[in-house]
Amino acid sequence: MSTDPQQTVVEPIHNDAKIVEHDVVDNSILELQNPDSSANITRRLSESTRKLLHRRLFIVATSMLCVLLALKIVGLVFAGVSFYDFLVMMTPAIALAGVVAVLYRLPYASLRQLRVLEFVGGIVIAVDVVWVLVAETRGAIATGGLESLPATFLTISFAFAIFIAIYGMFIPSNWHRTAAITCSSALIPTITAIVLRLSNPSLQQLEGFPGFVAPTLTMMMAIAATQCTRIVNQMRREVETARQYGQYQLLEMIGQGGRGTVYKAKHRLLKRPAAIKLIRSEFANESAEIASFEQEVQLSAELTHWNSVQIYDYGRTDHGDFYYVMEY
Repeated sequence: MSTDPQQTVVEPIHNDAKIVEHDVVDNSILELQNPDSSANITRRLSESTRKLLHRRLFIVATSMLCVLLALKIVGLVFAGVSFYDFLVMMTPAIALAGVVAVLYRLPYASLRQLRVLEFVGGIVIAVDVVWVLVAETRGAIATGGLESLPATFLTISFAFAIFIAIYGMFIPSNWHRTAAITCSSALIPTITAIVLRLSNPSLQQLEGFPGFVAPTLTMMMAIAATQCTRIVNQMRREVETARQYGQYQLLEMIGQGGRGTVYKAKHRLLKRPAAIKLIRSEFANESAEIASFEQEVQLSAELTHWNSVQIYDYGRTDHGDFYYVMEY
């Protein structure tokens, strides 16, 4: 075979396949048997995202609800919070409980509905963070303990940064959306602290509020969460694509016969070249064709001569095509 990528290449095909001519295209990925396979991958990825989003939203919302309830009860018992203030502080927890209830009642909610619930839950958490920061600031001003306010703000920002990291790494989304949400969320504690500082003259001379460490921490966590989302999304798409022909990526068609097609491929992880022979679904529905195909695979797999072709894998694609993978 010529190695010049601009020359026409002719490949011999096993038994009934006809020899076809084609131009070698470096680093190309051929369209799979179904012409809308790319759309199928996107559709399957969207459905996978919907199921994953529902499950993880329910887990995160339930966990955050438990945390909020525990914090509110601790505040009522040990911090001397009045019962009226306790009821006001319970508003975010009640709203989050509503999100959990809707997720439980709608196991087949659409992706759009889940994104709305995700938005509501995020707003609830952000509002609670702002409320706690305002309450702590007012308490420090009332008691004259302003020197403890920078440490309190840092603690609240650290807790919120953990929430941002959990969101970015746990909730499925594309990296553009994750970047917009996490980076804007990372500014919430700092903006709140700046507004409080400007509206309270007693805070204007206080050093370290909001300071430099807390805003940097939340923003770095937002950037890290965005990067994790990008990596996870890339891996999920590769997995969905790999499901069509196992772990093999089709590179170019070698030849086509009366009942199937042979492709040159490579293993996605091992980068090992291989040849994939397919029987299209319209022929694979015939029992005689299936039996003949399986017999061909079994006989080929039994060969142990050094000059015989080694069989790597055998299976059926999501489109119903039978295939086996052999040494190239």
